Amino acid sequence: MDLNYLMKQNNWQKVIPIEKGWSADEKYQVITKEGESLLLRISDKSNWKEKQEEFQRIQLFNQLPDLMSRVIKLEEIPDTDNIYMLLSYLEGNDLESVLPLLTEENQYDLGIEAGKILKEFHQIDIEVDEAMILKKLQDKKIHQLNRFLNSQYASLPQVEILEKYVRENSYQILQQSVSLQHGDFHAGNLIYTNNKKVGVIDFNRSDIGDPYEEFYKLQMFGKESSLLFVKGIIMGYFENDVPESFWRMQKFYVLHTSLFSITWAENFFKEDVEKMIERMYQNLADYDDGRRLIPKWWE
Repeated sequence: MDLNYLMKQNNWQKVIPIEKGWSADEKYQVITKEGESLLLRISDKSNWKEKQEEFQRIQLFNQLPDLMSRVIKLEEIPDTDNIYMLLSYLEGNDLESVLPLLTEENQYDLGIEAGKILKEFHQIDIEVDEAMILKKLQDKKIHQLNRFLNSQYASLPQVEILEKYVRENSYQILQQSVSLQHGDFHAGNLIYTNNKKVGVIDFNRSDIGDPYEEFYKLQMFGKESSLLFVKGIIMGYFENDVPESFWRMQKFYVLHTSLFSITWAENFFKEDVEKMIERMYQNLADYDDGRRLIPKWWE
């Protein structure tokens, strides 16, 4: 889109497109005339309400001193159908690309650091109707399960094992607590800063829900880049004492997502369907066809 208005209005020197990521937002790195870097996210005006809520959630995260993107403003772009959010720009490198270059000890230690940050996120005080949020989450997971079962992939071998577990254990969601969620907490949305610390970016999927729901993506996707980093996050979050209640919910969310990710890929990235099916069987093997509570990779 034409960014001339924003560049003149804000006295920016340069705007560089950012291609990485799955967000529907257009993203740019902004260079001001003073040499400062900022992050610009442009969305359709129809998303105004959702973006206001996102802005407010990021403000809550920004109460903490941790290294992270910080919101500056959210405004409409005159004479267009767009709005924009301006945030601070966290300097450094994508942690996902850096992890393989680090020692095993460094990978684990960064995981510990990231886990402690995630715990702080989940301890932010919020006032919400917990019962309503958890029931909505349960309904969403069952709806997603049914979507998968109505797809062409429902006849895949061993699907009935995952379906049975998800149906029989969705009630456990109602027994959980509720917190702010980053919504997409994994190495691809973390920055290895210039002073070798962990920074957090991409809060656009932030939400309110079960804090344990944050972890399934680490098992689904994160351990492929660094298993030690994933283990570090879990140990850092729980201060080396991981409760059984976590593993129960982790198993539920991983097996549920093992099915729904196939449907999701079919709708958005058909080339990834086979990869999602492979992950489903890997997850099933990790849980010994559903007989284990704690996955094999944790050993």
